[in-house]
Amino acid sequence: MACTKDDFTRDLQSEIPHLRRYARSLTRNPEAGDDLMQTSLEKALRHHASFHCGTQLRRWLFTIARNAYRDERKWLARRGDHLPIEDWLQETQAAPAQEKHLELEDVAGASPDFGRKTGMLSNCGCFRACPPGKLPSRRVWPLER
Repeated sequence: MACTKDDFTRDLQSEIPHLRRYARSLTRNPEAGDDLMQTSLEKALRHHASFHCGTQLRRWLFTIARNAYRDERKWLARRGDHLPIEDWLQETQAAPAQEKHLELEDVAGASPDFGRKTGMLSNCGCFRACPPGKLPSRRVWPLER
């Protein structure tokens, strides 16, 4: 059969309509079928040296298409469902929680020691690694007794 690259490409061109029909029947979608056909043709051209002369080219192409389809289905199953970004943004956008912010300000303002304690902690000598005015992690704050 096709032993040289020119003969292989000529025979490959004659099999394109059959490959297109097979790819569309696998995917049940014309656009996805055309994409699968293109992927199969690319792989066939890239690996034309692995085609054995005297075997059926159509069967070889259909095997490439079937394996590419299975690989794509496995990849899609691992990836999960696709959600358009517009739908995701509508679900995640919410009004700011200003009431919670105001409640936190009320709590901070209600404690007279809050500002004094935090200022004392940030300026004391045991936290020299922190810049002035910055608070260290709560894990290193001294325990009150």
